[in-house]
Amino acid sequence: MNTTKIGTAGEDAAANYLMRKGYRIAERNYKCKVAEIDIIAYNNDDTICFIEVKTRKNFQFGYPSEFVDSRKQHKIHLGAMSYINKKQIDKQTVQKKRGQIDIQKVPIQSQISQCI
Repeated sequence: MNTTKIGTAGEDAAANYLMRKGYRIAERNYKCKVAEIDIIAYNNDDTICFIEVKTRKNFQFGYPSEFVDSRKQHKIHLGAMSYINKKQIDKQTVQKKRGQIDIQKVPIQSQISQCI
């Protein structure tokens, strides 16, 4: 399985997991000039969540969260602001409810095999 298929399967597994937990998926693979956000969802409290999915076959080269460095976090933040502006989401509402950025880790053996 190539890395694109693994990534897509990981994102599918993450989206399914989030929906089972009550999240509403607003958008997947949102792209702007500076970033791509894998999943944008609202949790049960209506907090907007910007989710980066990292899928790995194994942890030989490190854990998924280690691949989201400060540069990547900054890009996700810029992408989140782009989405908020594009969708004309009230910034005061976002500040009151607090948006969040999550890293969803998907180990290939436990989740992806269910999606393929």
